[in-house]
Amino acid sequence: MADFEYPRPHLKTISKASAFGQVLLSIVIVLVVLAVVFPVFAQHGGSKKSLCLSHIKQMSVGLLIYSGDNDDRLPQASRWMEAINASNPIGTPKDREKIFREPEMPGFQGYGYAFRKKASTMKTDTVEKPTEYILVFDSILNQRNAASELDSMPQPGCHNGGDNVGYVDGHAKWIHVSAGD
Repeated sequence: MADFEYPRPHLKTISKASAFGQVLLSIVIVLVVLAVVFPVFAQHGGSKKSLCLSHIKQMSVGLLIYSGDNDDRLPQASRWMEAINASNPIGTPKDREKIFREPEMPGFQGYGYAFRKKASTMKTDTVEKPTEYILVFDSILNQRNAASELDSMPQPGCHNGGDNVGYVDGHAKWIHVSAGD
């Protein structure tokens, strides 16, 4: 049987052009993966900014719910956090309290948000432009139920040069703030 040779399978030879194409495709795939992953790591503080914006949104909606339950009247500035908690029965009081804490300030024991003082007991249906009237915002004041006008917003802003604000209509957004604004 030594004289008998099994037929060898035809081995496919890889041309230089085909090898180059495979290497090029691999490089493209790696670059696409890096393009997707790198921006995620480059956003320093991005998740905290988003968490703060979520807190502001929850507070704005909470104030809107409170006013809806109280003849369209906003709460007294001195008790606005309690008003939000009273109109939100979801979760434990400890969980509901978390939205009043500014996540951007590590080790910060205060609150970091304020209610617009002029809005105290205001009727929401009297606000001419509810999509433009800031109601709750990032603040340098750190006490519970802080109330002031917009001059207590951090300048420059505490989130990449801007601050998060909530409006009478319930929406929230990040706005650019610079010293002297």
